[in-house]
Amino acid sequence: MLYKVFLFSFLFFSVSFGYEFKEIENYQNLNKHIKVLYDKNEDYNIQSVLSKEFKTLPKMALGYVEGAVWSKFDITNTNTKQKILFINPKTNINSIDVYVFENNILISTHQLGNYRTISQNYINSKFSNFSLEMMPNTQYTIVTKLKSKSPIDATWFMSKDNHFLSFMMYDILFWGIFLGFVLTLIIYNISIFTSLKDISYVAYALHGLTALLFQFATNGIFYQFGFYENPIIFNSVSWILAQLSLVSILLFAMFFLNTKKTMPLIHTFILGLLFIVFVMVILFVYSFFNVEIITLVRGITKPLSMIIILFVLVIAILGVKKKIQGARYYLLGHGIFLVAIIYQQFGGIINNETNFISVYMVAIGILFDVVFLSLALGQNLKSLKYEKEKNEKLLISQSSFSAIGRTIGNLSHQWKIPVARLGSLITQIEAILWRREDSIKYELEEVILTMRGSLDFMQTSINEFNNFYLNSSQKIEFNLANEIESILDILGAKILYTNSKISKNLDRDIVLYGYKSAFANICLIIVDNALDIFKQREIKNGEIFITLTQKNNILKLTIEDNGGGITISPITKIFDVFVSDKEDGHGMGLAMVQVLTNERLYGKIEVKNSDTGAIFEVTIPITNATTIN
Repeated sequence: MLYKVFLFSFLFFSVSFGYEFKEIENYQNLNKHIKVLYDKNEDYNIQSVLSKEFKTLPKMALGYVEGAVWSKFDITNTNTKQKILFINPKTNINSIDVYVFENNILISTHQLGNYRTISQNYINSKFSNFSLEMMPNTQYTIVTKLKSKSPIDATWFMSKDNHFLSFMMYDILFWGIFLGFVLTLIIYNISIFTSLKDISYVAYALHGLTALLFQFATNGIFYQFGFYENPIIFNSVSWILAQLSLVSILLFAMFFLNTKKTMPLIHTFILGLLFIVFVMVILFVYSFFNVEIITLVRGITKPLSMIIILFVLVIAILGVKKKIQGARYYLLGHGIFLVAIIYQQFGGIINNETNFISVYMVAIGILFDVVFLSLALGQNLKSLKYEKEKNEKLLISQSSFSAIGRTIGNLSHQWKIPVARLGSLITQIEAILWRREDSIKYELEEVILTMRGSLDFMQTSINEFNNFYLNSSQKIEFNLANEIESILDILGAKILYTNSKISKNLDRDIVLYGYKSAFANICLIIVDNALDIFKQREIKNGEIFITLTQKNNILKLTIEDNGGGITISPITKIFDVFVSDKEDGHGMGLAMVQVLTNERLYGKIEVKNSDTGAIFEVTIPITNATTIN
């Protein structure tokens, strides 16, 4: 469903921008006629500045400027009388004083900018604009003084009223759809949070909301609809929103990628950056009372913002390398977002002129960002659902294991008495025969010896099964080689039935403190699977090689067979639930092996194919919950 919504929105935005591009063709950029004069200390007024020398610059996007900037251009109407609209494409310039001269005589002035009311514009718009009725064969000189704590752009466009009104209609439509789309994704993910209680969904909602509000603030939407009265304070609020957006980006990376577990060092850096950004927020709040400090703080936060976005992109790349679910969507979303920011920041350097489309680049980047982050969360949700089903099946399997253990315990307890009585009866028969000297004594001695051996085997088997299921949830000290031998004894009949051979190279001095039943289950399942494969594939002279070694505080158990290998691709899927290489397999055994290895023995298991069969390697560190004597 989310893919369909995204596709529809993409097509709609494409059509909308097609109309906007068409409208922009009706605008004339006056940059090649504009000359600029910097007034750092604001020493000039309109009378004195006219005598100064203005210079032509390669671009009009001037960035942050200390003091004021004067601009001047001449324009002559060679046609009949006509009404022309002049527009500055940069929103949020604090003040623009416009002086219009006709044949060197001042005929009108205009006070524009977002420190003034929107009604000062000829057409109520976030873009500063004024109208001039131009007489035929008349030269006009337009001088402007621009002053702002935000970036300054001295560009002016010339157009007709109807064209500008049409453009504004599409502009409002764009931001309306942008608002609806982002809010829809926020509400959708918050509804999921209410069910899963996953904090990454809250971080996503915070990211979407702060990015939305910041775009509305910096693109003049709040100004256009009169949502604030004090523009000086709102300037600081805009920067606070920018810092909160950075906080949400870092929090999302931290919770979505679970950096505390997957990237401990990165997690420490994120906490450090969060502290720095928090300090920046405090300083911007302080700027409510000391406006002059905002210039200093802004000079720090701008490069800091770019560093954080690049840093998050690196985290996304690491997430992809670690094969974290949803990391590819995460990388794609932030990658597009970064490209949009770079274009907005440096597009003027590349193109040498400002255009209306650059206003929308970051908003489009945010749109792609929130969509792909939502897709990343969705993919992660599918992974969580799969893990939940897997854990439920494993829990059922473990419950069955416990039930079998209790059954074996009850059987062994009930069998001990009759087995002991049988032993006593055999001893009694031996005592009776001991006093006889006839031929039947010698004939029965061999039978009694066989009976005694069978009885001992029954007693040993009962003890082995009982010990296998005993203390399954308790840590005990046990010898790994002895445990492997016990498993082979349990599977002895099956080994004989399949005509298989077991080759062992075991370090018999290794003693482990941990979950004996976990280690026993791992060995039992892997060896039993190999025997099943021998039978299924009719392998003659099947052989299993078991190696147990210790090196550099690492235990290594290798179980290799010559059963033809694993046919599933990729081979690591053999550890997934419901995946089996056996004809009648249920896909639970090796999934449990992986869980027991990771969560009970704190190790890892790997599998690969050899020329003749499969090789399972279990490595167990002696740190964490295991110790070696």
